[in-house]
Amino acid sequence: MNQFDLNPIRYNFLGEERSFEEADAIVVPISYSSTSSFLSSKDGAKEIIEASTQIEHFDPEFKIPKFYTLNFIEQVVEPKRMQEVVFATVDEIFLRKKFPVVIGGEHSVAIASFKAAYKNENAFPILFDAHADFRDEFEGSKFSHACTTKRIKEISSKVFVIGVRSLAKEELNEKENIVLAKELRKNFEKRIKEVIEKIDNDKVYISFDFDFIDPTFLPSVANPEPFGFSLEESIKAIDLLSKEKNVVGIDFCEFSPTLKQYSYIAAKFITIATAKILENKNSNQ
Repeated sequence: MNQFDLNPIRYNFLGEERSFEEADAIVVPISYSSTSSFLSSKDGAKEIIEASTQIEHFDPEFKIPKFYTLNFIEQVVEPKRMQEVVFATVDEIFLRKKFPVVIGGEHSVAIASFKAAYKNENAFPILFDAHADFRDEFEGSKFSHACTTKRIKEISSKVFVIGVRSLAKEELNEKENIVLAKELRKNFEKRIKEVIEKIDNDKVYISFDFDFIDPTFLPSVANPEPFGFSLEESIKAIDLLSKEKNVVGIDFCEFSPTLKQYSYIAAKFITIATAKILENKNSNQ
């Protein structure tokens, strides 16, 4: 099956049926959790997309984007092969001049997605994550979810991972690329703006691990970590970033549908975040 063929309506984000050409954003759903070390996020995209069909197509605060949803990228056991499949798909979206919204799946899919963004847009990578993910190898794999930031930095040589509150001691060697959660709490908005000022590129790619959000608000993640950030703060960070920079693409990863009702929260979050980015993109043109 061609990844770009039209999906059954049940698996279209927001339950909408439209052409690729008229869409504002292209959803890439990925069923993958091969290197997960705690809870699985393999069915995260599926549950999020099914829940998204319950979202109203009107909002008084922002314009709901027009989404086109590709067919699911199904799990490939070999992590390196999975990287190739994801890269080829997202690369094609950039070549067709569209905005990719990747929904995982474990966080390692962000490596291939960013690789496509870097190839086509020379974008700067920004990760929102409770974990540093700077390990060179984890449980025998260099493409583990715990190696995501490390692999991304090897592509671009630069990266910021924001909101970290869990890391191995050796990962502190990358402290100039890490913004700890405790630093954000001192003055959230001011600190986000300081990070933005350090980005020496107008184009950025965002990778959003749902565990950036505190489990009080969203407990259904593959590796929950306490003392995170609210839904409102998370949207604010994305909004601030997209007001100052041209966000060329985004992924949302590590949702684990252990509590089904939170699939709707994740779907609504993706909708609002994408709306903010596209709204700011249009305002900056």
